[in-house]
Order: sequence, then structure tokens, then C-alpha cells
Amino acid sequence: MSTYARAVDRFPTERVEQGARRIERILLALVVGCYFAGDIVTTIIGQELGAVESTESVRWAMETFGYAGLVGHKLVILACVYVGWKALTVAARSLGIDGSPFRSAYLFFFAFRGVSVVVWNSYVIFLLLTDSGAVALAPHWL
Repeated sequence: MSTYARAVDRFPTERVEQGARRIERILLALVVGCYFAGDIVTTIIGQELGAVESTESVRWAMETFGYAGLVGHKLVILACVYVGWKALTVAARSLGIDGSPFRSAYLFFFAFRGVSVVVWNSYVIFLLLTDSGAVALAPHWL
């Protein structure tokens, strides 16, 4: 048996797979917590304080359906994220490879975006609450 084959046999693949699943769960919690719930809460607070939604489709949904339009828009986005996540699983399985690195990278993108949006919305809320005109955007965009 070659040195490479012995090293592969001793590699703790079960621990790596458990770690990958744990990372995916954390990223999924960040996606739901920040990209969905956090963005909805900070957007509603910002709107109540006088901020303007910067995304045209979300602004239209909120003008047409109120905050239910915002929630509906986020539910559609969340469904698309889920479908993409499952599609990566199916594609990896059909290729005979482990899909967790691809799924994790996919979820990382949305988790990072969710955290970024919540941080930005919180900054805008801070500007509105402190009336910090020196650094303010005109109008305050969420």
C-alpha cells in the first residue's frame, strides 16, 4: 500500500463531515437570522424613522402591500436560497462528490450579505436617531 493510500485511510473523514454539517447549520442560522429576520426588523425600524428603501422591488412591494410586501419579498428570496442549496446537493450527488463545501460557500455568500445589510441598516438607524447630518446620506437609504 502506498504512503498516500495509508494517509487517506487514516484521514478522519467522519469528523470533517460532522464539522462541515455544523458549519452549514451555523451559516443557515445566519442566513435566516440576518438576511431574513434581521433585515425585516431593521428595515421596518428604519422606515418608521423616515428612511427610504433602496431596492426598487422591495420599495414597490412595501408601497403596494405594506410590511407584508417586505415579508413576502423576503420569503421568496429565502425560498430561492433553499432551492439553490438543494440544487447544489443534487448536483454534487449526481457527480459523486461531497457537496458540503459548495453548499457552505453558497450559504456563506447569503450569510455575509445578510450581516452586511443588517450592519448597514443599523448604521442608517443610528444616523436617524442621532441626527448626524455631517455623515448622513440624503435621503437615508436602507
